[in-house]
Amino acid sequence: MRVVMRRWLFAADGVLACVAGPLMVLCWGAAPQTRSAVTGPRDFSVFAYDVELRIDRDQRIIGGREEIRLRCAGGRLAAIDFPLNGIKILSVRSERGEELPTVTTNDHLEIRLPVPITHGQEASMLVEYSATQPKGVEFHTDAVYTSFHTCHWMVCRDRPDDKATFTFATTVPDGLTLVASGAPVGGQKPEGTPGRQVWRESVPSPPYLFGFAIGRFSRTVRYHGGVTLEYFAADGDGAKLTQMFADDDRMLDFFVEKAGRPLPRAFYRQVVVEGGAAQEMTSFSVLGRGHLDLRLTDPTEDWLVAHEMAHQFWGNLVTCADWSHFWLNEGLTTFMVAAYKEQRWGRQAYERELGLFRARFQAAVAAKFDVPLTFAGEYPSLRMQRAIVYSKGALFVVRLREVMGERAFWAALGTYTRRFAGGTAVTQDFQRIFAAETNENLSKLFEEWVYGVTASVCTGALMLATAGLLDGKTRHDKLG
Repeated sequence: MRVVMRRWLFAADGVLACVAGPLMVLCWGAAPQTRSAVTGPRDFSVFAYDVELRIDRDQRIIGGREEIRLRCAGGRLAAIDFPLNGIKILSVRSERGEELPTVTTNDHLEIRLPVPITHGQEASMLVEYSATQPKGVEFHTDAVYTSFHTCHWMVCRDRPDDKATFTFATTVPDGLTLVASGAPVGGQKPEGTPGRQVWRESVPSPPYLFGFAIGRFSRTVRYHGGVTLEYFAADGDGAKLTQMFADDDRMLDFFVEKAGRPLPRAFYRQVVVEGGAAQEMTSFSVLGRGHLDLRLTDPTEDWLVAHEMAHQFWGNLVTCADWSHFWLNEGLTTFMVAAYKEQRWGRQAYERELGLFRARFQAAVAAKFDVPLTFAGEYPSLRMQRAIVYSKGALFVVRLREVMGERAFWAALGTYTRRFAGGTAVTQDFQRIFAAETNENLSKLFEEWVYGVTASVCTGALMLATAGLLDGKTRHDKLG
């Protein structure tokens, strides 16, 4: 079903005009003044989202119309449930246009289907909604972009195992450039070109990876090994961009070699914005200059570029099936950054990364919150979650590498990546593949780090600090 929406355009006098057609729109005026485990039964899966947005940057308000297409995964389905996360539902209609009854309780939306469906049958509905200052949308004077919390600005299932396609259309105001999940239908428009654009992510992906960035970006392109690398930045200083992304070719080759397969797509886009952004999405990443500018004086400060590029393999291509296995996304990717640095800058760079991991993990130990990597409960803070999921996860992979040895470890990683490419995995899948590649008994290692509490405390962080390996530089890992 194709839904016709109202489309808001910028008229010559700056007033918004309304016409028919699908859209996402951004109101661009003067500068404004001053995760837990998967919940809910696997009773259905969404296979396609088609989102239409009207975004008022100055008021930080989003108005959305969204078509959701789903398939029954159980025996009989009479109602479906979505988290609201503060989204206000205005109406829900079937594909025939009839209003569907809804119940909103505890920040969840229950939608009653007009006719129950059974296993394998499909249903479609249109949801109209609004959201004020939604989490997951960053509003800045020079750009608006999304970051991780997709289900706060569109109605979706907050499940990493519920992969779907994603489509939306937008009317881009004059002088602005859009980058979004997937690829533009009909090809990339020259930067700053106004008018309607349609973007589609045809690779089924978890909703937290859907997103967009829109701003006054200039676009530059380079090519390597059959991959188109695209860069979007408000500051068109080519010399600075070259320094920030100097080793992209080398990074890509390293990750491709270790994954044992090519980049999931023949293109990869990186969008540079002000601040400390650090977020991977399907086919592109949003990166903050607060981190990237460090490379202008120290070329070894490449962790952000490496981290988000690695996510195109570990996290995007192979995704954890449940948030309690999120370390498979973040711990593994954090380790891969250290491994790349070892190859690029030498063993001391690798040891410095390990020192950072130990120091962050030690904060959780000191707070008496050394939980297993597969912990499914609530974290007391984002800092504690990062200490476990990112840092402890990376340290576990480091230990796994030491126990297995180089040949067996990297062979297992390649097998794991190829076998679950395009799908989801849990820790037990990871364990089976790595155990099959070595004669070492890994059961105790997994029990201590992944399923139980780590036996030893990482007091080595203090030794590394006094040795000068922790030089006081601050790094703000994002969640996602």
